[in-house]
Amino acid sequence: MRAGQFNVMLLLAGGMLAASCQGRDARPAAAESRAPSAGAAVPATPSSAPATLAAGTPAGGLQDWIGDVRRGLEAVTARAAANPAQASRSALDLYLTRQEYIEMYWGAAGRLSRGAELGPAVKEAETRFHLLLSRFQPGKPVDPAVLRHDVRSLSDQYDRVLELAHRSGALLDPHAATASASGARGAR
Repeated sequence: MRAGQFNVMLLLAGGMLAASCQGRDARPAAAESRAPSAGAAVPATPSSAPATLAAGTPAGGLQDWIGDVRRGLEAVTARAAANPAQASRSALDLYLTRQEYIEMYWGAAGRLSRGAELGPAVKEAETRFHLLLSRFQPGKPVDPAVLRHDVRSLSDQYDRVLELAHRSGALLDPHAATASASGARGAR
């Protein structure tokens, strides 16, 4: 990936993150979303859920978004040899519209992250996604075997993310979480 493409990706990701904070100091929200003790499986409750969704949050939740990435990367892998530019755009779109939201909600300072292991597992998935994106270099062919390996590696890491999310008791759907939080706050 050229430096310019990477900078555009960072700019878009930064803009989405800034929009998700909606002008508020993100530190209190990040502190609220952390588990009270490292490694503890703390069931998420409506009072621990975010009051609002991050701007642009797609429909569904963690399992849906990981499924979207997996299906999308199958298509990216299939078209990478014939049209690497389009495959690169599709992979970047998946990163920006799914992986970034996975990080916003279940990453280390995520709105729905729980336990000591889930955040770092999400970070590792992001690292693997970055590696996959780096395989697309303008004007150069993509090695299909390397790309398939990277897609499998990311998929394996997503299995770990899902396992840890379930084990930690993290809420898996931010839409349901905000609805629950709104209902619980309104009932008080």
